[in-house]
Amino acid sequence: MTKDSAQNFLYIQQQAELEAFCNEAATQDWLVLDTEFMRVKNYYPKLCLIQAATRHHIACIDPLGSLDLSPFYALLMHPKILKVFHAAGQDLEVLHRYSGEIPQPLFDTQIASALTGQRDQIGYAALVLDMFGIQLAKSQTRTDWSARPLSPAQLAYAVDDVRYLRQIFLQQTDDLERLDRRAWLDEECAALIQPENFSLQPDKLLAKVKGARNLSSREQAIVQQLAVWRESQAQQKDLPRKWVISDTTLLELAQSNASNVADLSKIPSLTPRQTGAFGPAILQQLSIARSLPKSAWPKHITTGSLPSAQSQKIKQIQKSLRDIGEQYQLNPTLFSSRKELERLVQGETNIRLLKGWRYQLAGQVIQQHLAI
Repeated sequence: MTKDSAQNFLYIQQQAELEAFCNEAATQDWLVLDTEFMRVKNYYPKLCLIQAATRHHIACIDPLGSLDLSPFYALLMHPKILKVFHAAGQDLEVLHRYSGEIPQPLFDTQIASALTGQRDQIGYAALVLDMFGIQLAKSQTRTDWSARPLSPAQLAYAVDDVRYLRQIFLQQTDDLERLDRRAWLDEECAALIQPENFSLQPDKLLAKVKGARNLSSREQAIVQQLAVWRESQAQQKDLPRKWVISDTTLLELAQSNASNVADLSKIPSLTPRQTGAFGPAILQQLSIARSLPKSAWPKHITTGSLPSAQSQKIKQIQKSLRDIGEQYQLNPTLFSSRKELERLVQGETNIRLLKGWRYQLAGQVIQQHLAI
């Protein structure tokens, strides 16, 4: 275990060192965490470094050697240890990928910042600057974290990612209690760790395909079928999904009448290599999608404008949310996105604005607008 006295952190590369740190961390009631990973040429992120901090120690854990990380993964699921991240989404994804578990219970300092009157979606460096007046180094933001040995500059950068997060967490804990908003944070963090966030959702894949909103309902059904197949291929081959076939190709296939390999050769963006590798599978997916009954088509997503009455209602709701946000010193975007409001005025009820703390603050006003 290497300990840098100037930076005061542990660089863990041996099993006994990891177990000693995890044993100490298991006696604490919170653990600050961050990860460094690479994802340039792969579908799945490659975990390259884990930063963990307790009240007394900061550790950089090297997952690329021979470590058995099961003692650390046990901490991730310890029900009495609060796991603290900043903007937890990608960290949760990579840790779930490697551990098979979803870290919990959770405290996200980016969310806590928004709930305590600071900027919404604030980055870690900006938050450190706002709270402590400290400018963090940016020199390692595009570094190769898979390279070994890690340089002193890389390790110093990694350590800073959790060093100040401890103080941020402790201050935000006090602020949330003072404002009586800790339950709000717990509600938000519980939503982050729902299992569906870590599994394949066909409707989400469709929405991510650039240009799909301009297609007909039938064509969107075909794109969704192809997008699910593409995702499966990307996972199997561990390649970025657009390296399998591009979004443009999905759209062209959906709008085509291709029924054989010769037809596929006429798809402008589909290369001969892709046709050779995936031609039969693509044709199979096209056949399946085209035979789907309308009842199996995904809900149509559109870029079309709403009727004027619904657009006006959204404007009224947005004004009310701005007023409520000002009253509670909250950014109004915390309550709802524009897309959610569109779904709301179209009659959907599975909306964040109609649940939990948002409904407590704004529900009565929203219901009045919807009743008009």
